[in-house]
Amino acid sequence: LAVLGLTEHQAMFVSHTDEDHPHLHVMVSTVHHYSGKTANLAFSWKKFSRFAHVKRHPDLTRLRH
Repeated sequence: LAVLGLTEHQAMFVSHTDEDHPHLHVMVSTVHHYSGKTANLAFSWKKFSRFAHVKRHPDLTRLRH
């Protein structure tokens, strides 16, 4: 959630193991529960891509912009 700036948004996590491998589903409200503002998710695929790259290469200490 932090990657998308959604740490203060309401979220639900559900895991299950009824498939060949474990699954985790994440559902997040894009509307902030207190301010009512909608999160801007433009370019979220880019943010996830950078996050995944760092996870695959833990020797990298920061994300490049």
